[in-house]
Amino acid sequence: MQRQTWRVRQWCWLVLVSCGLSLSVVAAESATPRRLNAILKDIKSAETDVYKVFNDINSDDQFDFVCYSYEETGSKLRRRTCEPQFMRTARKREADRFMEGRQTGTDRAVPMVESGLQFSVASEMAALQQELQRAMQQNPDMTAKMDRLQAFIDEYTSHPRAQKDEPTLGFLARYLLRTAQ
Repeated sequence: MQRQTWRVRQWCWLVLVSCGLSLSVVAAESATPRRLNAILKDIKSAETDVYKVFNDINSDDQFDFVCYSYEETGSKLRRRTCEPQFMRTARKREADRFMEGRQTGTDRAVPMVESGLQFSVASEMAALQQELQRAMQQNPDMTAKMDRLQAFIDEYTSHPRAQKDEPTLGFLARYLLRTAQ
């Protein structure tokens, strides 16, 4: 790959010299998109920065974002995820309900799907959106970090290999991705 890049640069240089053009013009026009992994890494970093600021300034600990790693069923790969505390509480409540139903043999032995869990916390999700907006209005650092995250999300969506439902994206990144489309 590096050898091909070097040959392309040599060719561009020869064309520039023969045409008398500036190297910066050709470099700007022939810029390739960054690697998807690099963009995802930047999104993860920007998202973590937003969480840190937001957790310090929000009005309710239930809105704090908590990041943790877990293994999906059937996989040995650990996955990192971040979500608001109220969502973790709802997941725990649902897991407890499911386990109780299995032990007692009741109709509560069927686990709730993710969309049902999302529906059960819809009012908290709306309050979180309002809290995020309030935090951005009152804190310039939060606004700057959200703008940085949004710029990486925009770069991600314009990448030719971007996936709509990328599993490595965090809570805020997925939210921004859904609202951008």
